[in-house]
Amino acid sequence: MQGMISRNPSLPGALVTSLFLLLASTLPGPAAEAGAWETFDTKANTDAWTVFDFSTQRYYFLQTAVDGTDGYVYFVNREDFGLWFFTDPDIVAGGGKLIGDYASANIQSIIADIYIDTPADLGTLECAILTTGPAGEDYYFSQAFVGANFPAENWYTLRFGFDKTWVHYGEAGPEPVTVDTQFLSNIKEIGFLYTPVTGVTTNHIFALDNVKLEPKVTPPVVTTSIVNDTFTMSFVPGDNLVCDVERWLQPLEDGFEVVDGHIGITGTTPHVFTTPVVYHGSLTKEFFRVWYEPVYTPFVTPPAGP
Repeated sequence: MQGMISRNPSLPGALVTSLFLLLASTLPGPAAEAGAWETFDTKANTDAWTVFDFSTQRYYFLQTAVDGTDGYVYFVNREDFGLWFFTDPDIVAGGGKLIGDYASANIQSIIADIYIDTPADLGTLECAILTTGPAGEDYYFSQAFVGANFPAENWYTLRFGFDKTWVHYGEAGPEPVTVDTQFLSNIKEIGFLYTPVTGVTTNHIFALDNVKLEPKVTPPVVTTSIVNDTFTMSFVPGDNLVCDVERWLQPLEDGFEVVDGHIGITGTTPHVFTTPVVYHGSLTKEFFRVWYEPVYTPFVTPPAGP
């Protein structure tokens, strides 16, 4: 594990969960933020995360790398031992934007860019959260991705939705749990658990970037009219949305394209788009739509220490 800096002394495996729970229970009550975006582009942001290496039973700082101007974090697993990347309980990422009350913040999933080194050697990849669920305050896990989900070595954007089944590992194995308001209202830690296939004898890179909290969004209500040969379309983007007006002219194979001056629309003020109705002997058909997606805001974690 050359170049990997140990974060804590070696601990017996049986103490891992109890330590997480003890540290997490001392946290203040942060407020999760819909649209929060961890980019790992500063050292302080990176230092707010930790990796637990199951091969050594130790915690480490994450390694950092830069692809162009974009930073990401990674670690190298040893053979068929797993890795667990998680938000550090002592240094609250973004001042607490990734943990807290997901129900009140209307957060519907955790999204992350994850680098899959060798899909054939991937056993399972899960999102893990520490929260209060049917089994009490404990770790709960998303449905697992497996190596067959990934056709080749690459970066993949993965969504761990709360509209899916999550599980708790009890004495009888994985037990499905219901994601309800209680489950979402007290999230104290998020992380990602990488487990190789049993018997793998080579080491692999596991890398992480662009962790996002996906907000629940309501599509904007669009109203239209034609008055005096002018087509008018109006809408209000609303919270957590960015919108573009797009046009699709015949022939249809040309596809949609954005309309200049009507790109990146946000906020709660009505946006009005108008265009003349064009006649060439008969009405020329034009198609317009409002394209939208959630707004994500990168955050900065304050440096640790006095």
